[in-house]
Amino acid sequence: MAKIRLFVAIKISDDTKDYLLALQKKFLGLGDFKFVKEFHLTLKFLGYADEGDIEKIDSLMKEIKYKKFELCLSEIGVFPNVGSARVLWVGTEGNVRGLWELVENSLKKDYGSEERFKEHITLARIKHVDNKEGFKNLLKETAAKKIKFVVEYFRLVKSELRREGPIYTDLKIYSLGK
Repeated sequence: MAKIRLFVAIKISDDTKDYLLALQKKFLGLGDFKFVKEFHLTLKFLGYADEGDIEKIDSLMKEIKYKKFELCLSEIGVFPNVGSARVLWVGTEGNVRGLWELVENSLKKDYGSEERFKEHITLARIKHVDNKEGFKNLLKETAAKKIKFVVEYFRLVKSELRREGPIYTDLKIYSLGK
């Protein structure tokens, strides 16, 4: 049986996407950055799974009952730290932790447990920064606009890694309650 790469995520609204694309442009030319094309907030990375597992995952996700909620962009940051940045991200604030806990608890038996959760939207993967001082200053002086959007759904997503960047395909969509 074929293996496919899966994760559970929240897609970002179109208004927010436009802002994030503009934010990425501020970091152009600072090094070797691979900018994300499809923005999302990952709730659980499942890794490689058998295609046959999709129905089991689907039935577990359908059991989740959670109300729709609002997210707001917060700070801009990097993982693991400014000196050796590998990921550029925008944080979010809102009631996503409760949904994360439900997804995590439903899937940890088969897909392992993630003890920590830092809600964020990846802007870029960083191979290296050419101008570390300029990068550090840009991070300090760039504040994320407090854009809000309502989360009404979460998704089971297939990720195909390609040279030009990953291709994401929604396999299942789960509505949140009112």
